Amino acid sequence: MFREHVWSNTPLGRLEDWSETLVATVNMLLLSPFAFTVFWGQELTLLYNDSYRVFLGSKHPDSLGRPAREVWREAWPVIGATIEDALHHGARSDFKHMLIPIELDGVLQDRYWTLCFYPVYENGEIAGVAEIVFDSTSEVLAERKLHESREESSRVLQSIGDAVIVTDAETRVTRMNPISENLTGWSQKEAKGRPLSEVFHIVNETTRKIVESPADKVKRLGTVVGLANHTTLIAKDGAETAIDDSGAPIRDDQGEITGIVLVFRDIAERRAAEREREAHARHLQEVLDVSADGVAELDREWRIVFLNEKAKEMLAGSGDVLGKNHWESFPSAVFDGSPWLRHYYAAMDEGKSGEFDHFYPAPLNIWMHITVRPASSGIVIYFRDTTEQHRAAEALRASEERLRLALAAAKGVGIWDWDVVNDLVYADEGFARLYGVDPAEARAGITIQHFTRNMHRDDKERVGHEIAEAVRTGHEFSSEYRLVQSDGSVRWVSAVGRCSLAADGRPTRFPGVTVDITSPKAVETSLRESEDRLRIAAETAYLGVWEVSLPAMRMECSDICKANFGRAAGEPFSYEDLLASIHPDDLAGMQEAVRSSVANGTPYRSEYRVYWPDGTLHWIVASGRGLYHEAGEPSHMVGVTMDITERRLAETALLQSEKLAAVGRLAASIAHEINNPLESVTNLLYLARGGTKIEEIQDYLDMAERELRRVSVISSQTLRFHRQSTNPKEVTCEDLIETVLSIHQGRIVNSRVGIKRRLRATKPVACFEGEIRQVLNNLAGNAIDAMHPVGGTLFVRGRNATDWSTGRLGLAITIADTGAGMSAQTLRKIFEPFFTTKGLSGTGLGLWVSKEIIDRHEGVLRVMTSQRAPHTGTVFSLFLPFQPAPR
Repeated sequence: MFREHVWSNTPLGRLEDWSETLVATVNMLLLSPFAFTVFWGQELTLLYNDSYRVFLGSKHPDSLGRPAREVWREAWPVIGATIEDALHHGARSDFKHMLIPIELDGVLQDRYWTLCFYPVYENGEIAGVAEIVFDSTSEVLAERKLHESREESSRVLQSIGDAVIVTDAETRVTRMNPISENLTGWSQKEAKGRPLSEVFHIVNETTRKIVESPADKVKRLGTVVGLANHTTLIAKDGAETAIDDSGAPIRDDQGEITGIVLVFRDIAERRAAEREREAHARHLQEVLDVSADGVAELDREWRIVFLNEKAKEMLAGSGDVLGKNHWESFPSAVFDGSPWLRHYYAAMDEGKSGEFDHFYPAPLNIWMHITVRPASSGIVIYFRDTTEQHRAAEALRASEERLRLALAAAKGVGIWDWDVVNDLVYADEGFARLYGVDPAEARAGITIQHFTRNMHRDDKERVGHEIAEAVRTGHEFSSEYRLVQSDGSVRWVSAVGRCSLAADGRPTRFPGVTVDITSPKAVETSLRESEDRLRIAAETAYLGVWEVSLPAMRMECSDICKANFGRAAGEPFSYEDLLASIHPDDLAGMQEAVRSSVANGTPYRSEYRVYWPDGTLHWIVASGRGLYHEAGEPSHMVGVTMDITERRLAETALLQSEKLAAVGRLAASIAHEINNPLESVTNLLYLARGGTKIEEIQDYLDMAERELRRVSVISSQTLRFHRQSTNPKEVTCEDLIETVLSIHQGRIVNSRVGIKRRLRATKPVACFEGEIRQVLNNLAGNAIDAMHPVGGTLFVRGRNATDWSTGRLGLAITIADTGAGMSAQTLRKIFEPFFTTKGLSGTGLGLWVSKEIIDRHEGVLRVMTSQRAPHTGTVFSLFLPFQPAPR
């Protein structure tokens, strides 16, 4: 009936445009088994269910959706004011057996009605009036007949409207009127002399238990008695009739009971009406219980006399409050300026309705919207939990404020909302300026063509297709394109949005946001060009590029990287394959270098030997660094590799050359050192041969022996200097320094060089002793040469120290001279191979080799120099960690 009706022609409009409250009310109306109608809106548009149709007769279905004043024009003078009062003032009214004339099938009839009117609320306002109605004409007429029957019975007992049975003192039947005969199924002739309980068989309607005979009860109590409620009379033929009755004693002049008069009546119709009213009350209770609002009723003593299920649920935190004083149950509602006090007392004492929002603290901790209405017995309160709405509103306010601040702070961000139906785009100032549109026009709304006309011609067609597809499907729109500015410049933007579709698939609104990405695009282009240059440079330098994910150790590498390890471009090459190819003697050092780099966040560098699949041995240098998550956890290592086999071979040759040169220099030094004592021995032996006295000859021989012991010491120190070990050995700073100085003792004296020592190191250092002595020998020899021929002072220092770049502890040795110092050009080249300032007497490999040795020890070799008088000279500082990594 409802869906087939043309609602667009009524004041309510199309069915799909109805509010949720109206839809819910109509659904409740349609589900009601009783006659139910709703008068909606100011026009009091009539809505009703099938049970109500019988009251309309031929007026149905034209009455549906029409103003009630027109449909019930004949009854409006009687009920119109009541309905208007409910609509405008929220008054609830109940009427029983109200005479209202109605026109039924063209005939005006007097009918009696039992009615209930109550307002229907929507968003706290009265939206309509609901009516539950019963036609009680038959009940009124029945009661009239009953009354007439009773009047008649007062004149003629046998014509009495109630059933009458008279018994003797022993409760045996003596007389019955026709009605009692009809109800019991017994004729007076059949019943006479029988016990009343046999003729008048009554049971409880619900339990079916036999009810005490009223005659027995009168006899026992000696007074007038009535039957209990819900009594059913079972007739002789088994028919059942709901009755009520009373019994009275018949007394003689002495007051003795000589009989009993039992009067009873058929109340089936009344019982049906009662059941109908009870069902109606239950229905109303069910309606209230399914309400989204809590409903409570307070009597004039402020006792809570009614709570629907929603109210019980919402107030559960305060315990069972039904029947208790409201103010005692909710003490937090009592305070100065309390809206509860103000509105509740206004409703109770002055009959004024009111509503308010307020927060009730623990134990409820909820926001409530409360409406209070006066009632005859007190007040009725409607309340709704609005906590989520308040939270949502607060969150929305905060979000809008954050968005406002973000948009105010952000540059190049614009928001748009396209009304697709009317082709009007509403946009903020940021969006308008990006697209070259007047901000005032954008706020007022202009067509989309105003915004698309400035798109770059190479992007316009593509973006147009993307917009059309988003409008057609409702899918997300995301696009990057260029906008040509009024000055001819081009800006990149990124636009994101989504088109909303109606139920029938038609597009309605298309909101979104546009961001100026010109700067990121420029960075992206620059980064891409930089990556291209880096790739070309790596390929040109034949550098392999690799990346290892941590901690899974999954490796990806370039074709050149694979080639460094003897693998083909398309051949798989994992991190496990790399480890398997490394020379066993180098594997631990490489893995420790990786671990240390990842753990300490320091650059990674390692040189190691690898076996190619063809069995040849190659040298690889790998360097890189770790990448870390924001939390500091390592995520990747990236770096490069290079095949340095040829360089290593060349370095080996150079080192061998330097060693040979060092041996030559050492041989010359030894020859010089030994020559002096040997010359002294020759002279002493000569003097001994020419001596004449034994004591004098013995003195010459003792002196010669001392000179020979000096030659032996020089030889031993020389052999110790060049003794090589395969593993690091611990040696003290003093031992290293003194050995080197003793080798150069002759040169130091002959060059007029003074020595100033300060050796404060207390801990031995683990190193390859021969290599470190070679470095110190080279530095000391260079310092002595720098002070030739004028002489000077050689400063030698040793101490415990810390390398602050790595935090490692170690030994620091400083060798300084007071020579002429070095120029800036010389200083830049001193660690380059084959660079020398000594002409033909120098190889140019000493400092280069020294630097390589210190690097292999994971140490540091630094130099400072000055040519500014009077503070000229050069200082070499050497740092060796106490425990270097194994090779």
